[in-house]
Amino acid sequence: MVVFLFPGQGSQFPAMFDFLPDHPKMQETIARANAFLGENPYNWSTQEALQSTRNVQLSLLTIGVGCAYALMAEGLRPKYVAGHSVGAFSAAVAANVLSFEDALKIVKYRGEKMEASYPHGYGMGVIQGLSFYAVEQLLRKEREAGQIIYIANENSDSQIAVSGKQESIEHAFIIAGANGARKVQWLNVSVPSHTPLFSDLAKELDHELRKVNITRPSIPYVANHSARLLQDEELIREDLAFNIEAPVRWHNGMTMLYERGIRQFLQLPPGRVYTELVNQTFADIRALSLANDVTSITNFFKRCV
Repeated sequence: MVVFLFPGQGSQFPAMFDFLPDHPKMQETIARANAFLGENPYNWSTQEALQSTRNVQLSLLTIGVGCAYALMAEGLRPKYVAGHSVGAFSAAVAANVLSFEDALKIVKYRGEKMEASYPHGYGMGVIQGLSFYAVEQLLRKEREAGQIIYIANENSDSQIAVSGKQESIEHAFIIAGANGARKVQWLNVSVPSHTPLFSDLAKELDHELRKVNITRPSIPYVANHSARLLQDEELIREDLAFNIEAPVRWHNGMTMLYERGIRQFLQLPPGRVYTELVNQTFADIRALSLANDVTSITNFFKRCV
């Protein structure tokens, strides 16, 4: 039993479309994106283009969906799907909850609205070495002092992403270091994702998602906010819309899968950060990242069944 993991914003890198599997399903997905939006997806991942939240999110969606289609075409079907932040849309498409074209439309709207809402002065960072609850207590005091900062993601039991104004994040880094944080670093994200700052946009996304066809998943979907397995299409629609205003409980989701007996995880491109997170958390699992050889990775996981 393998879980497909779809990365979120921060995993992108320039020219990432040039390093994808050379598989017909990948090329077909890129062509579908081109036909639907009238844009060449390869142009989304130039260094300049990746400064746009919209281009990053459309890239991650297209790459995730194309790689999932390629793997499933070769006979590797996941037991569950889990997507981090915008990666949740790739997971939903892989689970047949919504069409790729509808996901393109929603993610384009999502990325453009996020970028327009906070074009400058906001971002995300990571605090390592403190628990979720320790960071939440620290940030609550910061907000009481007038700072604009929130927990965005619980990536592991000691790696917490924070989101808000850049000066508030810088201040939180100093306070976290004084309270025992092992490491702090900025993420390559220019908007305050997964915070109440996007509550209004979450409602707009919910409205937009009600305009498209949402169906019961063919593969159970791991929710971002609740870390529960969802098999009801309305609950998935709610997660896709409202995860933008609430923390991603990624660690809880991976722990839930582990407790259900999952020992095989496969991160789809780009990057390998989620592979590293689960390898660091659980000792007796296999977690790999798909590079560009679909056949080899498929055969590997088939042998492990």
